[in-house]
Amino acid sequence: MPEGILIDYNDGRPVMAITAGLRAPSFCASFSGNGTGANQFRVDTPLTPGSTVFVLPTRPVDIQEFADNQTWIVLPIYMTSVTRNGDSGVTVNGTNRGNYQRIPNWAGTVFEILPAATYNEGLLVSNSTDFTAISNQARLMTCAYVGTVTVNGSMALPVTGIPFGKWNNNNVSVGFDGTNIIVRDISYSGRDDVS
Repeated sequence: MPEGILIDYNDGRPVMAITAGLRAPSFCASFSGNGTGANQFRVDTPLTPGSTVFVLPTRPVDIQEFADNQTWIVLPIYMTSVTRNGDSGVTVNGTNRGNYQRIPNWAGTVFEILPAATYNEGLLVSNSTDFTAISNQARLMTCAYVGTVTVNGSMALPVTGIPFGKWNNNNVSVGFDGTNIIVRDISYSGRDDVS
């Protein structure tokens, strides 16, 4: 039985195995700002027919404060699901505990997992993205920085992009605000300024 292709740079990074079923993620669009409807954010971007779409949120919750019937409301509006709009984009859906119809201020990035190739010229790993036929117009996710960093509170990314990583302290949570990696002791009970 075939084993696929193994790539090992021998520089400390994990090895990469291209095997049957492997799909390549492709960048579609970033979004930020006010939504396009009540508890929704429509993102118009071309999608590849047959691809699988996902959203990587960088600001999945919007805290809004307003008066309702002489009562001051502090309302978190949060993302709940993503709906594909054919091949023309997605709608990010959300909700809030009071079922208020509010325009959210969210941010994130839309990606798609490219479908398996329907034709091939050259190297073929069955049931996988056709890596030999990816055009020079494709916007695939690639690694722009590899290294070890120490974060004390927050740290700007060394390059623009989406961080992926692992950490060696079980007592911290790790987050990303679109610009900075933010670490926090899990017992932190303070309140951040979210405005």
